[in-house]
Amino acid sequence: MKKLNKLIIIISAVVFTISLGLFIYFAYIFDETAFSVSEMEWIDQNRGTLIQVDIPNNINVFGYNGTGVFFDFFERLEDYTELRFHLNATLIDSPSSHHIGFIITEYFIPDALKIYQDHFVLIAKEHEIIPYYHNIAGSTIGLLSNNLERIQTNHNPNMNYVQFTNRVELITALY
Repeated sequence: MKKLNKLIIIISAVVFTISLGLFIYFAYIFDETAFSVSEMEWIDQNRGTLIQVDIPNNINVFGYNGTGVFFDFFERLEDYTELRFHLNATLIDSPSSHHIGFIITEYFIPDALKIYQDHFVLIAKEHEIIPYYHNIAGSTIGLLSNNLERIQTNHNPNMNYVQFTNRVELITALY
């Protein structure tokens, strides 16, 4: 009986120690966003090089008048890696002049690295939190004409859609 209790205590202590070690590793030590060895080698080889990057500059939050998520990303990347970037602000759908850049597409490109998948955002005159999609049933939704087909095939057919030809018209309709 004493041997059985001693064995149970030892097994419990070993399992607890392993569990605690795994928890500490994954919670505090492991960094899934850290650079790989090959990425660090590339960074070391390109530290003195000015890297040209095309950034779409007319997509509101992501890039607008030289500010936004894409520009902030490269500013932090420069600080962290000591790489140097020349950010070439471009318009959506303009041809890329460099090998590195962001493109906006509605289609999956097999060899491309996906930075962000866009989801539609609802903006209203009143401040209202809509936690679930079904809560907007019966509402009138304004959207760009070229997005209507994509929305109707994936969303509630009971919604009323008002189409606009460009973003300016859409935003103006809110006021």
